[in-house]
Formats: sequence, C-alpha cells, structure tokens
Amino acid sequence: MTIPLLAAALAAQILPAPGNLPWERVADESGGPSFIDPRSLARDGDVVRFLNRTDRVRDNGDGVRVIVARMAIDCRRRMVGFAEGDTYGEGGGFLRSARFGPERIAFQPLPVGPGPDRVFRRVCGEAGRR
Repeated sequence: MTIPLLAAALAAQILPAPGNLPWERVADESGGPSFIDPRSLARDGDVVRFLNRTDRVRDNGDGVRVIVARMAIDCRRRMVGFAEGDTYGEGGGFLRSARFGPERIAFQPLPVGPGPDRVFRRVCGEAGRR
C-alpha cells in the first residue's frame, strides 16, 4: 500500500480502533459478544450516547468481523439509533466507515432479546429497569 493510499484509509477511520479502549463486555449472543466503553456514556435527557463494539463470530458474507459504533438509546421510548461506525475484517484490518451525525440519527425500536436488554439496562441504568 502506498503512503498516500494508507493516509487516505487512516483518515476515513472515524472512531478509535477496537483495541484502544477499556471495553466492558455487556452481552453474549449467538452472533458474538457486545461491549461498551463505559467512559463514553453521556446522557442528554432521555437519550444516552455511547460507543459500542460488536465482535461477530462469523462475517455474514460481508467480510466484517468487528463493528465499532457511536450509538444512542432513548431510554424513555426504548429506541436505539446509530450515529457513526467503523468496520474491521479478519485480523483487525480497517474496512470502511459510515457517518450519519447526531442530527440524522434514525431511532428504531430496540431489538427484543436478552443481549439488547442487557445493553439497555447497562446504558440506561435505573431508567432501563422495568
């Protein structure tokens, strides 16, 4: 890889690399474990923003093994949204980024299941307990 191409690839990465944060494992599902960076939790009213990492057991045919995403959960409405993220392939190589920005987060219902429930409870704290 040439220096200009390497510089362009590094510039496209918008979040910290998966190994650079003190991840806290919060859920285990058949597709792989989920982690949060507890230092990234930031509440603004009912909405909590945080960094999430998902390690896939398999790449689902798209080459992606790790996803690092800046997400938001609306604790009152039990909705989740995605602001930006980076994907990594086998061996930790950076693949691509996606960015929507906080003003364009499209919230959708939090998926049903024990993994999303654990993430919700950890991120929302008392608001996440039903």
